[in-house]
Order: sequence, then structure tokens, then C-alpha cells
Amino acid sequence: MRIDNRKSISRLVSGVALIPLAIAASPALAEEAQADQAPAEQTPATAGVANSGEIIVTAQRRAQLISKVPMSLTALDNSALETRQVTDMKDLQFAAPGIRAGQQQGVTRIFIRGIGLNSFSSGADPSIAFYSDGVYIGRPTAQASAFYDVERIEVLRGPQGALYGRNATGGAVNVISRSAEREFGGYLNLTAGNYELLEAEGAINAPLSADGDLRMRVAAHVIDRGGYGYDFGVDHDINDSKAQSVRGQLQYEDGTGLNLRLIGEYHHENDYNNYTMSFGAYPGYVLQGVEGTPDPMGEEGDLLQGIYINGLTQDTASALVGKTNIREGAAVTLNAMVPLGEGLSLNSISSFRSWDRYNASNSDGTSAGLGSTYYTENSQQFSQEAVLNFTSGPLSIIAGASYYHEKLSNYVLVPFIQVPTNYIQDGTLNIDAYAAYGQATLAVIPSVRVTVGGRYSSE
Repeated sequence: MRIDNRKSISRLVSGVALIPLAIAASPALAEEAQADQAPAEQTPATAGVANSGEIIVTAQRRAQLISKVPMSLTALDNSALETRQVTDMKDLQFAAPGIRAGQQQGVTRIFIRGIGLNSFSSGADPSIAFYSDGVYIGRPTAQASAFYDVERIEVLRGPQGALYGRNATGGAVNVISRSAEREFGGYLNLTAGNYELLEAEGAINAPLSADGDLRMRVAAHVIDRGGYGYDFGVDHDINDSKAQSVRGQLQYEDGTGLNLRLIGEYHHENDYNNYTMSFGAYPGYVLQGVEGTPDPMGEEGDLLQGIYINGLTQDTASALVGKTNIREGAAVTLNAMVPLGEGLSLNSISSFRSWDRYNASNSDGTSAGLGSTYYTENSQQFSQEAVLNFTSGPLSIIAGASYYHEKLSNYVLVPFIQVPTNYIQDGTLNIDAYAAYGQATLAVIPSVRVTVGGRYSSE
């Protein structure tokens, strides 16, 4: 029996050059940040830590000290992510209370306080909103590709209808990548471990102008890991990982509050991951009516290939041919913070994302191939959001409008060779969603604030 011991990986090489985060701000946030004892140089497009060491978050679409945010929130900065080894979505459940996350057949499932994704149908929406650098990611199969060179992760528990709206019934997860720095620098992490794990993550940062106002950053993540199990039917490892990701960005900030950040991303996977397998009988029992089936508790017996699967391993037997997990995605995002006057700023977030996914599944649990299932999903999404922030004395106002469009096509093939016939799903879904929202906060006295918010949505 092999046991996944990734948490105890021996890190052979870890060369890290820690780079202070470049923090930019608009005048609209200066007064609010000062009131919350946060640096005035903060915007929703960036993340950082206050002089006191407290994390600055953007959960309410503006920069605030985490202690000043009136909601159930967990924020993990880069240091906390490194210490707690949060390297992918499933690790969040060990670092933030109330959240459970993982993947099933290649679909990311996030639950907060018991509310999350219940349907695997193509086009089904989750009940937890997932954002990457301020952009809502609609496909649960695409949400796990953002976990590298991360500056901060925010987990918001409970309904987030006013400021997040779409599919935020149970909460929201924000992943914020590191922004470009004014000075040249970078880091490189190399990891080796059991299951033939080789992993590399790194970034390089370079100024493109003498004053550093114009700068760039390129980050990449590559993983090559052997399988956690074996498919005896087709004779190869399964649940391995072969994935590559790269993110490049250009940033311009002139010191007046103008902050432009252009981000391009690419992600690719091609492996035998996300296998579906049966786990056999309960320990202490045998599969009734199957001659030669061994006892899962370890009694000797002959393995009846394709029928019995040891419940204590990830081994299986299937008739699947070729790679079972192929994913490819690309995205372009423009985040623009523009000052409009004293205490007023506009944050515009524009994004286009493309995502293709193929997954093969062993539905019948045997090497006979009676019901092997093949999923193909293609998605293109465009989103535009504009957020106005106004601060004057004890009053803070947020007003925004958003548009989301997605064209989703899927093809699911389930061949039943014993009939013979095929079950096929084949269709295209077009989504257009519009929303307008607002929220006002008045500090009656320093320790008492009154907040009123609302949202209108149409989809």
C-alpha cells in the first residue's frame, strides 16, 4: 500500500529572494486607509501588509485592515501560504475554517459552511464565487490553475450578495497574484519528493523605466509527479500530474494614483489525472458472488482484474485509451485604477478567458469498458466591471456595474458496448449576466459603523 505523503516532501533546494510588494494607491482610498491605520498607498488591485504587520485586504472592493472588515473573513498572505503549505485549492481547508475544497473528476468543488457545488453537469454554476485578480471565473474546472506566485488568498464566509452577487450564496474566494515590483529581483523554489515529484515555481521582476513606474513580472509553475495508483487494465500509472503555468504582467504607476496592470496567463495539463475508480468492498468483507476475490483486509487470494479493486489504494483496472486529463487555458486581464478627484476613484476590470477541458472516466469500474465516459468542455468568457470608490470623512461609498458573457459548449459520450448504443450530451449554452450594486458605510463614531447595501442582477 502506498500512502500519499506529499506534506512531508523533502525540499532539496529552496532559493528565495523575497521582494517587498509594490503598493500603489489612488486618492480615493487614502483617507479610508488612514482611518483604518493602513498605508495610504493601497488599492483594490494590490495587496500588502500594514506597518503594524496586519494584513490589508480588499474583500469590500477597497483596501482595509482585516480587523476593520465587518464580515467573517480569513486572509492568508504569502508568508502564511508558505508556512502552511497552501499550494492548491484543497489545501485551503487546512488553513481556513468552514471551507472544504477538492476535485472530483477534474471539477473543483468548494464548500463553505456546507454550501457549494452539487452538480457536475456542464454549465452548472457553483454556490461559491471564485475570483482571480478581481475576475470572476465561471468554470469550476478552471479555478485550480491560479495557485502560484500568490500574494494573498481571501476566504469570505456567508452570503456575499451585495458586492459579489453572482453565485456567492455561500461565500467567495479571492486569489490575488503578486504584482510587479519597481526593482529587479525574483525567486526560485525547487522541490523534489516521493512519487517522483519534481516541481519548480519562480518569478522574475524587472523595471522597464529608470524610475520603475513601468515594470514587468513573469512567473511560472511546473509540476511533474508520478501516479498515486496504477491501472492494471491499460498498464500505466494513474493520478499523476504533468502541468505547466505561466503568468506575465506589465504595470504602470505614476504616483498620482493611476495604476494600470495588464496580466496574461497560460495553463496546460496532459496526464492521467482525475481518475474515477471503485474502492471495492468494505474492509472485512468480500465481493459476494465473485470467485477468487481476495479479502480487502489482506487475506491471500487471486486478483480478478477489472472486478476487484483494493479499497486501500488508488489502483484500478479500466479500458481507457490515451490521456485521461487534458486542459488548456489562456486569459488576458486589464486592471485600471484611475483617480477622478478628491476622494473619488474608478477601478475598471476587463478580462477575456478561454478554457478547454477533456476528461475520460471509467464509469463501470471494470476493464471491460462497458460504460467509459468522455467529457469535452469548451468555454470562452468576457467580463467587464467598473467600481467607483468615494470617501469623505466618515462616509464611504462603493458603486459598481458588471457584465459577464460566456459561451459554453460540451460534448459527453457514454458508449454502452453491451447494447450497443451511445448516450450523448451535445449542446451550447450562452450566458449574459448584468448587475448593478452599491454599498454605503457611515462611521457614526469611531467604534460604530452603519452599512447599507443592495444589488440588482439580471441573467
